[in-house]
Amino acid sequence: MASTPRPLTASSVLFVVLVAGAVLGLGVRAAVTVRDADISDFRCFYEAGRLVAAGSDPYDRTVWAAAAYTDPDRVPHCARTFIYPLWTAVAMAPLSVLPERAAVALWEAILFACSLGAMALISRTWAMLGGARLLLVTLLWSQPMFSAIGNAQFGPVILLSVAALGYGLDRGRARTLAAAWWLMLLKPHITALVMAGTLLTISRRAAAVLLAGALVIGVATLLVIPTWPVDLIRENIDQQQLLGDRGLGTLWTLSSDIGLPAAVGGAVAVLLVLACAAMLPRRRLRPREVVVALVAASLLLTPYARPHDLVVLAVCWAAGLAAAKQAQVGTRATLATLVIAAGLIIPWIVTVLSLFGAPLSLYVTVSLVTAALTVVAIRAEGLAGDGARVRSAVESG
Repeated sequence: MASTPRPLTASSVLFVVLVAGAVLGLGVRAAVTVRDADISDFRCFYEAGRLVAAGSDPYDRTVWAAAAYTDPDRVPHCARTFIYPLWTAVAMAPLSVLPERAAVALWEAILFACSLGAMALISRTWAMLGGARLLLVTLLWSQPMFSAIGNAQFGPVILLSVAALGYGLDRGRARTLAAAWWLMLLKPHITALVMAGTLLTISRRAAAVLLAGALVIGVATLLVIPTWPVDLIRENIDQQQLLGDRGLGTLWTLSSDIGLPAAVGGAVAVLLVLACAAMLPRRRLRPREVVVALVAASLLLTPYARPHDLVVLAVCWAAGLAAAKQAQVGTRATLATLVIAAGLIIPWIVTVLSLFGAPLSLYVTVSLVTAALTVVAIRAEGLAGDGARVRSAVESG
């Protein structure tokens, strides 16, 4: 006998409307980026991939200028050379065979697919309040997501990698873990701490496999351009790319914006991470908890992060919603509010304030709130686990 279809509830209709609205908005934003492909951030990766495919050096300033700055009236937001590892350029080389706008359109589709893939993995890793619905709506409507799509940046790809990392560690999926860890090489200034921390939490044999794979990738790129690591370090130091950019949402840049040395902000970031670590429960953290703790710490410590990088923090918001699901009513509402504040309210408020001259470094408040949320979530999950064990002991007694 055929089952009767479930009637649509108000919450289901609202969810569909919110997701459809977000998809439409992101689609329009992606279309604008495709139209302006020549001045988008993607142009930097596209040209780097094209140069590598053609046997040229993207770290050579003359070669780079001839490729990236072809129209003085349409200047892309690129540095004076390519400032990512060469393997990032190699990874983008296949897209460079397409016309630029077609490549951007395909890349935008990849970014959106990565976001959905990340949500699927997160939902299998964390039992969240509202299932995956609340997190999905928060992510799709978040300013970091619109920024990632608008700039055609790597944020959703890195989000997929950290989501897969948490899933792989939690479920013991060695292949998923390896693929996720190697994928994080694409943007190491955001993921280096996560990668290093992961090596300390797995077996020596598994760590050796990950490092061996990274070595193979590194050696392969050295065969393409032997001098690229030295060129990359020299260019970053020469351009002071990590500390002198006022468009960053980090404690380093916030410190500069209020008239202090950038290093002061870095020191504060270290102290905050140590304080957060001290507040974590004195127990062995679950693998998924390790990942979210490392992600939150990484976004606090890094000297170089833009709003589109903050989309990676969605894994931490998931931890907050998981803690909310287990919490009592009052605490549940507080945790859910923190998630919505970190993912939606704060970044959009900073965006509006920036239109009136507020520094973009205020985006670091998203990382700060998310770090606090992560500590609370991990502590709450530990308490819930302790309560479950006590109840089990009482019942068995």
